[in-house]
Amino acid sequence: MKYTKYILVFVLLISLFFGTIPQKSVKKTEYMLDTVISITAYGKNAKKAVDEAFNEIKRLDNLLNAFSPESEISKINQNASNGFVSVNPEVYHLIKYAVGLSNSTFGAFDITLKPVSDLWGFNTENAHVPKTSEIEAALKKTGTENLEFDDNSSAIRFKLPEMAIDLGAIAKGYASSRAAQTLKINGVENAILDLGGNICTIGKRPLAFFEGIANGGFYKPFKIGIQNPTGARGESIHTITAEEDICVITSGSYERYFEENGKRYHHIIDPKTGRPSENGINSATIVSKEGALGDALSTATFVLGKDGIEKITPLCDLVIIIDSENKIFEYRKD
Repeated sequence: MKYTKYILVFVLLISLFFGTIPQKSVKKTEYMLDTVISITAYGKNAKKAVDEAFNEIKRLDNLLNAFSPESEISKINQNASNGFVSVNPEVYHLIKYAVGLSNSTFGAFDITLKPVSDLWGFNTENAHVPKTSEIEAALKKTGTENLEFDDNSSAIRFKLPEMAIDLGAIAKGYASSRAAQTLKINGVENAILDLGGNICTIGKRPLAFFEGIANGGFYKPFKIGIQNPTGARGESIHTITAEEDICVITSGSYERYFEENGKRYHHIIDPKTGRPSENGINSATIVSKEGALGDALSTATFVLGKDGIEKITPLCDLVIIIDSENKIFEYRKD
């Protein structure tokens, strides 16, 4: 019995010396925002915090999903060609933020491309290459300059008929940051969130007791792998070490695509051409503190390619491009 006490005292002293007693993890996975979402959190309040984080993601999915007839985005798309439509202030400000990012990326990120992307039918049974005349007609219904805003009533109007917006290229990033904030509010100090390739970290990964002793401390930075564009799902081509809270968001040609007449067509549309972007890269990864920013910039970087990287690097911490030959290029903010 006395040896058990000594062992417990030894464990406590070692734990205090190295940091803290190892924490149990809670992991939860659900399908929302048209993707698989997984959250792993640590600590005594982790289960409640993770549940609250998923409630927050569900709330945002209900607001932002352009393919849900009850969402705020659908409300805009159905009515804004006929006049101003007042919407949830949070949605209103996210749309204005997205338009600002469109201006900052010289139109490479554009939430008004829905009429064009719908033609291609990605993730539907009707995926196909549209006629050139159809693409040209759809492009005439796009452009963030054709959105009009009324700050007093949080209202939006389309200047053109048959316009439509889709926040799919920013919603997951925004939701990841909101979910991370929810975890923190509920007392979580260490967690990792994966919203379909949109990764956010909080703190560091707690280690098991003996792993912590071997490591010289009970915490280790999360390591985030970047998908090998030409490899099997889950195969990393590059790894990022999260020394602080960060968001790591990737856009790639391997995510959503179809093949027609022996050619692959991915879902990232160039706003200038109305066709899948062809800039000699397979993926673009953004590292930033803010999920919405990283999500939008990953799309913009993919569209701009290496030649437009100078437009992106001032806006974030790190850009990683995997080119068509699977070569890795890193660009950091000056």
